[in-house]
Amino acid sequence: MNTNSPFHYYTTSLTASESKLARLEKSIYLTGIFRLFSFIAAAGLMVLYIRNSDLLFLFSSIFVFSLFGYGVKRNVRFNSARMILRNKIRLLQNELDIHASKNSFFDAGDSFSQGTGYDLDLDIYGEGSLYHRVNRAWTDKGKKLLAQHLSNPDIRKESIQLHLAAAEELAEKRNFRIAFLAQLIALENTKDPVQELRHWSSRSSLRFSGKMLTLLMYILPLATCSLWVYTIISGNSNLALWLSGINLMIALNAARTIKRDHENVSGMQSTFALYSACWSLIENEKMEQQLNKKIRENISEASLQFALLSQLSERFDRRLNPIVFVVLNSLFLYDLHCASALEKWIRSNSGKTEQWFSAFAEMELMISLGSWNDLHPDFCLAEIQENKEILAEAMGHPFLAAGTRTNNSIELGREEKLILITGSNMSGKSTFLRSLGINLILAQCGMRCCASRFVFHPAQLLTSLRQTDSLRENISLFHAELLRLRWIQDRIAEGGFAIVLIDEMLRGTNSEDKLNGSRKLIERLMRLDAIGLIASHDLALGDMEQIHRGSIRNYCFESRIENNELYFDYHLQKGLAKNKNASFLLRKMDIIDA
Repeated sequence: MNTNSPFHYYTTSLTASESKLARLEKSIYLTGIFRLFSFIAAAGLMVLYIRNSDLLFLFSSIFVFSLFGYGVKRNVRFNSARMILRNKIRLLQNELDIHASKNSFFDAGDSFSQGTGYDLDLDIYGEGSLYHRVNRAWTDKGKKLLAQHLSNPDIRKESIQLHLAAAEELAEKRNFRIAFLAQLIALENTKDPVQELRHWSSRSSLRFSGKMLTLLMYILPLATCSLWVYTIISGNSNLALWLSGINLMIALNAARTIKRDHENVSGMQSTFALYSACWSLIENEKMEQQLNKKIRENISEASLQFALLSQLSERFDRRLNPIVFVVLNSLFLYDLHCASALEKWIRSNSGKTEQWFSAFAEMELMISLGSWNDLHPDFCLAEIQENKEILAEAMGHPFLAAGTRTNNSIELGREEKLILITGSNMSGKSTFLRSLGINLILAQCGMRCCASRFVFHPAQLLTSLRQTDSLRENISLFHAELLRLRWIQDRIAEGGFAIVLIDEMLRGTNSEDKLNGSRKLIERLMRLDAIGLIASHDLALGDMEQIHRGSIRNYCFESRIENNELYFDYHLQKGLAKNKNASFLLRKMDIIDA
């Protein structure tokens, strides 16, 4: 087995991670026993001190209780590591599942399907779709960006090349991708901070002036603590109690507005910490390609600032304990310090958060593209050419397993603008059109293509492969197809050069009308700035190769009947199809009489 293959890497990493998880589980168990016994020992020593007033028992109890605290802290760290390790195992298994043509646990993108463009024709969204196979985005912003990239890619040559180079770089960084995604999917079932940050980053809860705030936050607490020291020395607690009461009243007076800030960050400590960890991984990863380097530049300081925000969230949550609230506010005006720290964070970072989260979504996009390229090392890197042509050698449909798909080659645009593909039912015409379409999308999005070589000129991809009627909109099948064909022509007029894929045009009308209309439509397409494939059962259209010599070429998929069985080889051939199978299939399935 190739030790550099994705299958080998994910298999060995999965085995190693499962072994590491087993050891970690054992450590967590032993740490739990340590915490239990240290707590019991500390409590027992404290009881002995109370009974005997021996300072040795007191100091021993404090020491053992500190060991208990160490055990608690260690257990928290172990639990966090276990969560990330479980996510890593889940991700590694998911990559192996995708490699085996099983469905991914990432979003299938159903919500992004609008029924426009080539979304439905080429299975861009939904279970088992291109989006489902490519997607490694977890945040809403990341998933939306990936959907935009697949449905409406930037087809400028420079953009395609930059995305391909960045995706190839990330394809090699398997450890980074898995580590990043393991942190990312830990955000499952957590509050999305994007809207919250946008909502409260422009407002303030504190209404005190700078001098007044300094007095309340520093001078009053200093005076209070000094008086309590004096109280401990002198035994006179009147002034200290009075000043603590004043502090508590100030805190209670500000509690309503501070509570609003607390609600914004409450329970989000782990969310902010996970984002901080993700940004830290990006910051610490060496990247050379332009798009990846730009992402790193755009998240400058994000890791540090979200670590601070995580700490602020934890500090706010401490005030939920009534005893902590009273003690800390009566001595230090704790709430004002929390609110002031949050406002300082807002003033420093409110203009940066949108940029940070946009860069985060871009990294999710690039990791998605890189993961596709990593899982398909046998696919080719597309080549861009200046001539308005397509050359695909040994091209197949990427959704089909290597052992089951049949690859074909095609050259379009060099000698003829349109290729007419004929063939019997189930012979492979529609699959071939979709193969070309999906590979062109892959190429223009910066991903590897299912071919030994794929050379193309960037273009709009316009398709009419699956048309349906609509009772709700009172649109017949024929009318729906006419609207689609009109839309294709309008898009070419507006957006320039296009690659057009049409499967069985004008199927909703009678044979003679269909034939005449198809001829006129093909002649119209020849005059437009487009090249394309047209699949049809109408063999009579084949004479257009002679009528428009040099502009149209006939290709076909053939079937054969041997020993009362129907066979397909799914190989594209030059010329018109000769064999038919509809009547044979009807008899074979006992639908009509032999």
